Amino acid sequence: MRTPLRAALLPLLLVLTLGWSTLPVGAAPPVEGPAAPEQAPAAEPPVLVSPLDEALTTGASDSYPPLGVPTLMWSSAPGAARYHVQVSPSAGFATLLIDQDTYATAFSPSTVLADGTYYWRVKAQVGTTWGAYSAAWFFEKNWSARGSIVPALISPPEGAERASFAADDFSWTPVPGAATYRFEISPDDTFSTITYDEITVKPHHTPTVRLANNTYYWRVTPVDRRGNLGAASEVRSFQFKWELAPALLGLRVCENIPWPLGFRAHIPHATARQGRDFRGPTAPAKYRCPG
Repeated sequence: MRTPLRAALLPLLLVLTLGWSTLPVGAAPPVEGPAAPEQAPAAEPPVLVSPLDEALTTGASDSYPPLGVPTLMWSSAPGAARYHVQVSPSAGFATLLIDQDTYATAFSPSTVLADGTYYWRVKAQVGTTWGAYSAAWFFEKNWSARGSIVPALISPPEGAERASFAADDFSWTPVPGAATYRFEISPDDTFSTITYDEITVKPHHTPTVRLANNTYYWRVTPVDRRGNLGAASEVRSFQFKWELAPALLGLRVCENIPWPLGFRAHIPHATARQGRDFRGPTAPAKYRCPG
């Protein structure tokens, strides 16, 4: 004999046991759609490897020659097929100098960076999902290794005197990574005033102007292919005295050379700014060198 409670619970037990559902009379059972695809797990942030945080990168042979721009390296993230690299001059990455994808775990910037401090970070992609960025590291890029890699001045020597400039009169040693050189002449050793400023591709130069008589200073600065300046050379001085009188070595008429009829010459006097006229013989004559 069924009790009222048992009669009430019987439909519930059937639903739980057989998976039935109570539907209105004549209603069709719901149709199940395809299962939603499983979302790929987010990629783990890569671990940065090189250059080390706060590293100094230079153009020295034991660093990152020739310009000091480093190759960025990090460890692979599990399941990652692609990475995204950012390089910025600010810790907040407000300005991006490099913002690029790569399939490798290393990246060599094609952009020549000027000397300064740079921050970098990397994130990984698993499937179509990008993970979070790694911790940001920074490095200081200094092409000259803080003044160790500079042009060494060769000629002219310190304190030299010049009345004119000969070919390749100013020369210096080349600097690895330099595309051109900036050659400067100034009347003061601080170069607050520039008398002559020229860009040359070779490690030597001849000024194309005549300077006023004065004491001058000169220096050379390497320039990379992006126009970024390296560290300047030492400063040397020279004297320019273009009105110096030439030193006469003497006048000799040799080899029994006949002087032509009506020959006339004017020999200047170097110091008194005076001269004497000489006229040749009226008849053919020969003169022999003395001694």
